[in-house]
Parts: sequence; C-alpha cells; structure tokens
Amino acid sequence: LLGEHSLHPFSAGPVHGHSVVITIIEPSLEDMLMNKKAQLVCDVDEIVPGFMSVKWENDNGKTLTSRNGVTDKIAILDITYEDWSNGTVFYCAVDHLENLGSLIKKAYKRETGKTNCIGFPLTFLFT
Repeated sequence: LLGEHSLHPFSAGPVHGHSVVITIIEPSLEDMLMNKKAQLVCDVDEIVPGFMSVKWENDNGKTLTSRNGVTDKIAILDITYEDWSNGTVFYCAVDHLENLGSLIKKAYKRETGKTNCIGFPLTFLFT
C-alpha cells in the first residue's frame, strides 16, 4: 500500500526486503562504556537496482541527523550511552524505487541483560 511501511521487528541478522538487505552494526560496547557514546551503522545491499536513500528515524518516524559512510548506502548515527542504556529504539529506513511511497525499515534496540536460570541478571566484572 502506498505510504505504508514495511517494518521488520528486532532481529539479530540482516533483514531481507524484496529489493534490499538491511544490516545493522551495533555500537561498540567499549565505546559506550569508555566514551559514553558510539556509532550505530546501517548498511544496505541492493538486490534489485533502484536504491534511493537510507536514513535513521526515531519511534515517531522523525528523521534523525546521521551521516553517510564510505558509500551512500551506509548511514551512521551517533548515539549516547543514555539512549542506548534506556533501550531507545532506532529505525534504519530505506527508500527504494521498487517500494516507492513505502520505506523498508529495520529496528534496533539494545538487548537488555539476560537472566540465568534462577532469574538473576548476568553480571560481568572487567578488571
């Protein structure tokens, strides 16, 4: 449908749309912990020619300020430790001629701490 979004929920691997493959590269844990900020990278591979643009959006569909990587098929978003630790959701949104009027999106949200079989969060101590 024109104007609708192809939204792919959180997934660890690439999202395969009809015309593109979207891969999100997570921020470095080291950068987050040491610098309190890091980069979230969206990399788009075309399956069918017709790529138009890639950008980052927030939960409300507002375009976030990002920059291109080595090619125009890579969007880099600087995120803060606060956004990352609070589990803020970011969407990589791709515009492609084959999906004209509809963005192909992949969501990114930091996975929260896993629990062990007793129900306590797993904790790691780095020295």
